Amino acid sequence: MFFCGCQGVSKDDAEQTALIFLHENVKFYAKGENTTTNVQRYNMEVVDSYKDGNYWNFIVRVSSTMGNETKQAKMRVVVDAKTNKIASFDPKAE
Repeated sequence: MFFCGCQGVSKDDAEQTALIFLHENVKFYAKGENTTTNVQRYNMEVVDSYKDGNYWNFIVRVSSTMGNETKQAKMRVVVDAKTNKIASFDPKAE
């Protein structure tokens, strides 16, 4: 008999895929009272992660300081645990 198992994608590899996706494909901006400003300098931090079936889910907080105020948002990136490809993206994760 011959058995073959597939390990799948590690959490660390999937997290890197999620962060690279955000960095390369998402533009960040901040809204003021009467203006919208592109954010060039920002920090990304994974604040939660879990595996749901064949998918890694990452909640990422993006923050930037504009003047004296820190703006932040959370978003969800889902990575296929078998292929390490982006399965979905929610820019307004709670």
